[in-house]
Amino acid sequence: EAGLAVLQGRNSGFSLQVRDSLNRFKALKLGYGDNPQVVSIDHCAHGPVGDVQAVGGLPVRIGVHAGSWEVPAHAYRDWLWKARDMEEAIRRQPSWIGDIRLAISWCPVHPGILDALARILPPERVVLHVPQWRAFGYDQDYPSFVPSEDGRAFLLRAREMGFHALPHCNANQVASDHPMGKVALDFAWRDRFTKRLSGWAWVESVNPRPPQSVSLLDTHKDWNVMLDIHQGFSGYRNELLFQVGRAVEDMGLDGIFLDTSNRFYNADNCVVENLTSIEAGLLLLREVGTLRPGFAVGGEGRNELSARESAFVQLHVLKGMPEVTPLEAIVPVNERLLSGLARGIGYGGLDGKGDLSPILLAMTERMGALPTLTVRDPGEILAPNPLVARVLERALADA
Repeated sequence: EAGLAVLQGRNSGFSLQVRDSLNRFKALKLGYGDNPQVVSIDHCAHGPVGDVQAVGGLPVRIGVHAGSWEVPAHAYRDWLWKARDMEEAIRRQPSWIGDIRLAISWCPVHPGILDALARILPPERVVLHVPQWRAFGYDQDYPSFVPSEDGRAFLLRAREMGFHALPHCNANQVASDHPMGKVALDFAWRDRFTKRLSGWAWVESVNPRPPQSVSLLDTHKDWNVMLDIHQGFSGYRNELLFQVGRAVEDMGLDGIFLDTSNRFYNADNCVVENLTSIEAGLLLLREVGTLRPGFAVGGEGRNELSARESAFVQLHVLKGMPEVTPLEAIVPVNERLLSGLARGIGYGGLDGKGDLSPILLAMTERMGALPTLTVRDPGEILAPNPLVARVLERALADA
């Protein structure tokens, strides 16, 4: 995805840049054999790779710089924004996203939270990421996006009050026991080298990958087996747009959240209906974004591909990362390259509970995210602990 790597010393460094306007797959690698001091950017052929004899054609520019990492990052940004016409992407974004001052990630469908938030900030300044709004379990029965009674009542009330709500959906994963799972199985991503099905399964103590036996795919409902479907399959895109569009019209939504929207996988079956997985993923995001005027697409993670078609993105801080990585190692390269596109919101642990929460907040702020909370109860807003109070004060100061 991003064709940039910077190795920074105290007052100087060098960088690798691949100025690729063709959406080719690349791989950044650190180390070679026993030598950890090697850095490279590989060019990767589209799958299937069995008969590929050569790949390349993208020059790697090696540069040296005086000063901080921002010097090569700004040079890459200047090229990127012109090559990708990022200004046009900004013009396509809904105007209201610039008014947002507070995000609630993983917001429960608790009406009291809406009342509590409305006492702090005007609702039109708040965006809500709402995961448990459907009549199904989390990550089950994709792509059926049918609200539960509680979920529908919450989202209707949120919209009536003026909140911007992003119900949680999924960009490319299908439940293996869903009817679409049967139809789309032939279009599931497969590993370029092993040919194994790509996907996810919520199974404790088991490698979280889908079973490879077709007979097992829908045997264990509790495993939540999801297959990664190539979005070039128009049958899948049409079903997803129908399901999401129906929910949007029913509840008057002005946005949706598409989980896994940041994934562009170089699969064995990389090209479907004459679209690579990158082209197909971007097409799906663009199609969802045109469901209604002023419609916002939220997503997971921010990269130079998905940022062009997204309004909000959750910025990841990986589990366990704060325990082994000092705060100083969080460098906001992503924000420098893509600020102005796809406003970042926090991911998790932003509730002031436990020793890890302040570290996660500091890392989230360092990455340039909007003030974000992951509160679960109205009392956490009306009688905030110090961390929640700090985030609310930031939101109020920005408002």
